[in-house]
Amino acid sequence: MGNRLFRPRLLRRLKGVRIKWVGLAVVIVMGLGASAAARNVGPAVLLELGTDARALGMGGAFVSLAGAAGTLAYNPAGLAYVSDQSISGYVTRPFGAFDHLAFGYARANLGASLLQMDVATAARTNEFGNPTGQMLHYVSRAAVAGFGYEVFDGLAFGAQLKGYFEENGPVRGFGWALDPALLYASGAFKVGAVLKNAISEAIVYDNGYRAPWVTHWVLGGSWSLQLPAQMALVLAADVENLAQHEVRPHLGGELWIGNVGLRVGWDAGTLTAGASVLYRNLQVHWAYAFHESLPETLRLSASLSY
Repeated sequence: MGNRLFRPRLLRRLKGVRIKWVGLAVVIVMGLGASAAARNVGPAVLLELGTDARALGMGGAFVSLAGAAGTLAYNPAGLAYVSDQSISGYVTRPFGAFDHLAFGYARANLGASLLQMDVATAARTNEFGNPTGQMLHYVSRAAVAGFGYEVFDGLAFGAQLKGYFEENGPVRGFGWALDPALLYASGAFKVGAVLKNAISEAIVYDNGYRAPWVTHWVLGGSWSLQLPAQMALVLAADVENLAQHEVRPHLGGELWIGNVGLRVGWDAGTLTAGASVLYRNLQVHWAYAFHESLPETLRLSASLSY
């Protein structure tokens, strides 16, 4: 955990800081990311938490599902199949200790998003352990821009560029990474692949610490079936972390009944569930994660197309 958000070397620099509540917030962050630290996906956990409640309700199995508001975060190649312009938002605040927000824009072939994770619950103390009346503020932000184009019939290529900024008390860091991606669609079947952090510049902190990004594959497939009475079924499965020889599964399914969607998922050991309501050009999604040792997590997202 210390080598993910609050690294030992950084903590040693923050003398006189009471970190109990920071530790609690970090545990919650890890839970939201389906044990992102255990997956060894690198230091920028913010970029692994997800930004779309529909995808999170399906256990994060979204690499092969194109044309939705969460396309950029999961597979930028899917931007090739976005037809309308849309804006989207995502919010969650588990346990009252942490804010996770995202805002995105997508159109045919192009997309961009802004993300923020904010923790401000750690009391600063002096060298004698007495409160100073100040709070230690941890915040991480990211800006993501991506594209996706169909290069052959049914085959799309895309990539996203991620810029990451972290402020941990008086210590600040910045880094960037590039993710190339592919998406292939053949009738009801889709297959996607993303090479996370294929090209990157380590997150460099102003105290000299460097946190390298971890390169890893995410592969996924999905199958869609149109049913009678305005019903549709979607099944999806992803695997990740192949570069570290530790396959992490993500499984999900959703059933659409008219303008209402119901879903369930398995996020590398965590059971998830969710639902959606569509009204004209507005989509509202929620997702719920059932953790073994952490409070259940509610996530909300919405998108408006025009």
